[in-house]
Amino acid sequence: MRDTEYNRELNAMVNLIFSQAFRLKLNVPALADRAKVSPGTVYKMRKFETRFPRLHTVMKLAKAVGLEIRLSRVKKVAKLAS
Repeated sequence: MRDTEYNRELNAMVNLIFSQAFRLKLNVPALADRAKVSPGTVYKMRKFETRFPRLHTVMKLAKAVGLEIRLSRVKKVAKLAS
């Protein structure tokens, strides 16, 4: 998986997390408290100031809003010789 694809998927997860937090009426400090991360980190992620959020942080936030992230191994695709 290319870095751009990874970042796109990670950003989609972050969007989903904040959508769920909104539905649960959680503000940034409450979400940060539930996830046991700093409010500054959550504010930066919400504003996409953090270009490459740590997967561990994203997973903690997901859990705090009742979402589960599952990782799976991607099969390597062999490049064909030209």
